Amino acid sequence: MAKTLILNRAEIEAVVSPAETLAPMRDAFRRHSIQRAVPALRIPSPLPPPAPSDASAMILVPGVVSGIPAYTVKVHAKHPGQNPGIQGVIILSSLETGATLAILESGFLTALRTGLAGAIGRLPTRPKQPGASRGATTSFTAPAY
Repeated sequence: MAKTLILNRAEIEAVVSPAETLAPMRDAFRRHSIQRAVPALRIPSPLPPPAPSDASAMILVPGVVSGIPAYTVKVHAKHPGQNPGIQGVIILSSLETGATLAILESGFLTALRTGLAGAIGRLPTRPKQPGASRGATTSFTAPAY
């Protein structure tokens, strides 16, 4: 049985570059939008006292992208009065066996995904070229951020 990789925020920040993540994330969004195998579920839950009234917990499941033989389950606590306001874990599991492959701190990856999703949403999908006919496409390389 393989060992489970466990990474904290500092370890993830040391190896994950936002600029290098943009193109693969754009591709993952594209593949997910055209080859969605199962619906993603967001399961929110308020928390009882003594948690602050604006605190909550959420489970996001499954994180699946076609061509990747694994899925994620994200569990996080939202405490807007804290810094960071969202804390939790992402569990990466094998689609074939269910084995836990990795447990990752979710704060940095959540912030990175949110920021890059906004950037990707603003990128043109079919850049216009002068003189191009309607519906013509060109190759496009996403700029590094």
